[in-house]
This record gives sequence, C-alpha cells and structure tokens, in this order.
Amino acid sequence: MKKILVGVDGTEKSKKTSHIAADLINPESEVTLITVITEAVKEENIKERIKKVMDKEANFFKKRGIKVKKEIHYGHPAEIICNFAAENNFDLIILADKKDEKRSFLLGGTSDKVVRHAKQAVMVVK
Repeated sequence: MKKILVGVDGTEKSKKTSHIAADLINPESEVTLITVITEAVKEENIKERIKKVMDKEANFFKKRGIKVKKEIHYGHPAEIICNFAAENNFDLIILADKKDEKRSFLLGGTSDKVVRHAKQAVMVVK
C-alpha cells in the first residue's frame, strides 16, 4: 500500500490509531493525516488546536521515517474522508472506532459511514 489516509482528531483513540498505523505500514508509504471539523463545533481557536494536534501526530510519523502530509477540512467527516480518499487515489483509510458504548455492537457514526461508502479498503481501530 503506497498511499494511506489516517483520520486524526486528538483523542486517545485517534492517537492509538496513528501508532498502530505507523507499526503496520511500509516506511516507503506516503501518509496523509486528515481532520474534518464539523460546522457543529463552535469552539474558539479550533483550527489552531487542531493544527497543534496534527503537527504532533505528523512528527510521530516523521520520527519513524515516514513521509507525511496534513489536511484540515470543514464539513461532514465521512463524506469529506470518502471524497478526499477517492479524489486522491488512496489505497487505504485508517480510522478510530468512536462508537457510542450504548450501541456497542455498532461502529461509530463516521467510521461506519466510511466503511460503507469508501471505494478504498478501510481499517477501523478499536
């Protein structure tokens, strides 16, 4: 797999996903970290906070000798991730499972939609 898209949002599950991705992928692969900020997020300075998270995750991959890019988008996360992955010919999408514990038999909303709609292979990390 040459091009890998990894969802990042700064949560512990997201960090775990980055670590697993870094362990599994070939160092010659190109990794793109993606964060999608929904319109529902009204937090001040969200873009600055997300940039710091992205920089930290990117440095993690760089220390392992993995080429990494960063993407911040606004909109519906699953839709943006699927469209971005298709438009940029990614081979694999890696996301954290953020399921609601009350619905423990289901995937989280974004990961479930990406699994169902992406044209690429999708890996969901629990």
